[in-house]
Parts: sequence; structure tokens; C-alpha cells
Amino acid sequence: MAATKERQQLRRLPGSRRPVLIDGNNVAFEHGNHQKFSPYGILNCIEYFIRRGHQPDDITAFAFASPKGGMSDEEREAFVKLQDVGFVKTVSKKHYDDL
Repeated sequence: MAATKERQQLRRLPGSRRPVLIDGNNVAFEHGNHQKFSPYGILNCIEYFIRRGHQPDDITAFAFASPKGGMSDEEREAFVKLQDVGFVKTVSKKHYDDL
């Protein structure tokens, strides 16, 4: 009975959108043509969901804290900015598949 009560409290309001979780590593490497980690792919994905009406607070991308793939200084700065704003949460490689 307690589980039912908790489930009712977790229900979305009518018309609200579901939270968005982005696999930041796959999105960033796909955007970098499988050659490098491109945080602009994550940014494009975030912008896509915002245009579709999702609230920025409901969008989160997960990525490695130190992604491999030779980012330029500009790309590294963009990645850090996405972290600072709260769109990107970093995880260790050990726990990435557990998400």
C-alpha cells in the first residue's frame, strides 16, 4: 500500500514532459564522427529537447569525467560550461553501465 502511495506522488502533472537522460558519451562521440569527443553533440541534443518543450531542469546528460578523444581547448571549455550549468553529470567509467 505504501508503494502505491509513493507511485501516485511520483506521477507527472497532466501535460508535463518526462525527464530526459542523455548518454553523453555516445552522443558526443557520434557527433565527433567516432574520432573524438565533441561536447557540441550533447549541446545539440539538449537544445533539441528544449525546442520540443522540455524544461532545462529536466534534461541531464551523463558522461565520463575525463573523456578520451582529444578535445580542443574550445571544446573542453564548452564541456566544462555544460557541467557548470548542470546539464552534464560526470560519472566514473566503473559505474557508467549501471545507469
